[in-house]
Amino acid sequence: MSYSIEAYYRHEHDDRPVVIRTDADVERLVDDLLAESFDHTMAALYLAERPRTEQGYPDHDFRVGINAERKVGGIKFAGTVEGSAGVWYAAGALAQHDEVVYEYAGHPETLPLDSELCLDQIRLAVKDFLRSGGERPASITWQAWPVNVA
Repeated sequence: MSYSIEAYYRHEHDDRPVVIRTDADVERLVDDLLAESFDHTMAALYLAERPRTEQGYPDHDFRVGINAERKVGGIKFAGTVEGSAGVWYAAGALAQHDEVVYEYAGHPETLPLDSELCLDQIRLAVKDFLRSGGERPASITWQAWPVNVA
C-alpha cells in the first residue's frame, strides 16, 4: 500500500497542505524548509491514511524542524508506540547553543538540547515515516519527551 503525508508549515497550508507521496517529495520538503524564513522552520506531518480521533484530529503528530544556517534539524513524535501513548524526540548531537528552537507557522517550538540530527537523518526518518504508514521511524534513536521542555 502506498501512503501520503499532509505537511503543514505555513498558514496557507491550513486549507491546502503540502502532499508528500514519494521519496522525491520528502527531499523537496526538506529543501523547502531549508529555504524558509525562521517563522516556518518546523513542519507538522500527518499520515493521511492513519485513524482520526473522535474529534476528527490525527491520532499522531510528527514534527520536523530544520535549521538552515547550521544544516541540522530535530524531530518530535506524539502517538502510540507498542501500545503506549506518549511523546518522544529523536536523540542526536548536543547543541552548541543555549536552546534548540524552530518555529511552526510563527509559533516557537523548543526541542531538547541533545536533539540535533544531520539532514540525511532527517530525510531518512521522514521517508521511513511515509513508508511505514505513519509509525515512529526506527532509523533513529528515540528518547521520552522531558518534562522540563515546553
